[in-house]
Amino acid sequence: MIDKTVASVEEAVADIRDDSVISIGGFGYAGTPFSTYMALANRSTPPRGLTLVGIATRQLDYLVNVGAVKKVIVPYPGYPANLRTVLGQKAPLIRAFNRGEVMVEVIPLGNLVERLRAGGSGIPAFYTPIGVGTELGEGKETRVFDGKECILERALKTDYAIIKAHKADRHGNLVYRGTTRNLSPVYAMAADFTIVEVDEIVDVGDLDPEAVVTPGIFVDRVVQAPKIDPFQYFKDFFYEEMKDYLDYAYARKRGD
Repeated sequence: MIDKTVASVEEAVADIRDDSVISIGGFGYAGTPFSTYMALANRSTPPRGLTLVGIATRQLDYLVNVGAVKKVIVPYPGYPANLRTVLGQKAPLIRAFNRGEVMVEVIPLGNLVERLRAGGSGIPAFYTPIGVGTELGEGKETRVFDGKECILERALKTDYAIIKAHKADRHGNLVYRGTTRNLSPVYAMAADFTIVEVDEIVDVGDLDPEAVVTPGIFVDRVVQAPKIDPFQYFKDFFYEEMKDYLDYAYARKRGD
């Protein structure tokens, strides 16, 4: 069996090509492989022309910020209501979209998951009622099943997946921790090449087989990386805005 571990996050992403389609795991901070995809954004020559697949802007902004991205496919391209007015127009993805530099395809989260699952399972397309009668369904083929109109969604395959797991062995078998698992298993299934950032690498045989969610057949490269400060994203892009927001929130809590 192949030892799939590499020594650094820089080595893990060194050969990612221009014009690739890349899914990036995580939802907010949970399960996001920050160390690895920041290493991709910080490469001496970042890739260009990327299409990124993710859940929200937080998974994508570092690569958008260095001009590496031409398109994103995402369910949540903005922020929750309590942060929207504070951060909205300064977010790298929103600014790049407003300048016409990045295309944004918004897709319901359930449809995105099923498109990836279909891609990983060899299913070319499927029908779903989600999105019928909305802008998200415009221009898509429709068909009626049992009296319910459905739209045709095509499967989604990616060139690379960059995901995070809690533990891996050297053959790439993965164990997740709680909700950090989120979409990582389907990202790995749908990708031609999967890079996994983990908290710990263990010897083969040390993982409980019943706890393995993603088997090593779906994994190509594993790297152990330090955890990133959960607020690092906001410090990098919105330091002053978040400071003002927190001062305001604490003042309200105190009744000032």
